Amino acid sequence: MLRIKHVADSDYIAKVQDSEIVVNIEKFSSVAGSGHNPRRFVSYNQSHLEKLKNASTRRKIATKFSIPMDGGKFDTNQEGVTEKIVKILRDKGMVDPFESLPMEVPSAKKWE
Repeated sequence: MLRIKHVADSDYIAKVQDSEIVVNIEKFSSVAGSGHNPRRFVSYNQSHLEKLKNASTRRKIATKFSIPMDGGKFDTNQEGVTEKIVKILRDKGMVDPFESLPMEVPSAKKWE
C-alpha cells in the first residue's frame, strides 16, 4: 500500500499512479512529496498529465527532456527522473526557443 505524507499531494499522486506513466510510483511519491516545498503539486497542470497518458506523447517528452523510459513508462528508478516529471507537470520544464534545449523556468505564462 502506498503511503503519502501530505494530504495535498495524495490526490495528485493517486492520479499519477492511475495514469500509469511511471515505473515506480513509490519512488515517485517519496521524491515528489519531499524537499523544500512538499506541496509542489498545488500548481500542477492537469492537462499535462492527461497528455502524458498517450504513449507517443510520453516518448516525445522523454526524448526532448532526456528522461529514460522502461516499458513505455518514465523510469522513476533512475536518479533525477521524478524531479523532471514534476517540473514538466508544473509548467517549469520548457524548451529554449533559440537552442532547442530543455530548461527550467521560474514560472510559465501562456504567450499572448
